[in-house]
Amino acid sequence: MGYIFTFDDAVAYEKWSDKPKNRSAIELEGCLMLNMLGPMRGERVIDIGCGTGAAIFPFFERRLSVTGLDPSQYMLDIASNNLGNRADLHKGFAEDLPFDDNSFNHACLVKTLEFAENPEMAIREACRVAKNKVFIGFLN
Repeated sequence: MGYIFTFDDAVAYEKWSDKPKNRSAIELEGCLMLNMLGPMRGERVIDIGCGTGAAIFPFFERRLSVTGLDPSQYMLDIASNNLGNRADLHKGFAEDLPFDDNSFNHACLVKTLEFAENPEMAIREACRVAKNKVFIGFLN
């Protein structure tokens, strides 16, 4: 089991993402994901390690069907509050996705592998559930 965000971590991350310069970086990240994935309206995408759901908003603009997964219930609670019922949220680990092969058109792992116990297995799982493309983003 990798690192799971605590309540304090989740609150701190939400505060961090609300700062204007950080919000700007998150928005640029979203543009990059959309440009690289090239999803079409109605396609299914999973955000593995979705956290508070900040990276999910650009997918709504493209009218995608969005699923988010995170091991932290605290992060999922914030994501649920931020996203409402627009995304299907699940508690789970990147290394053991509870979805069938090719369940999604695309998968994203953004700021996820740094916290996974087995990053290689997380990538394998993302490739297993995604039919088309996998987007990987790292902290830098």
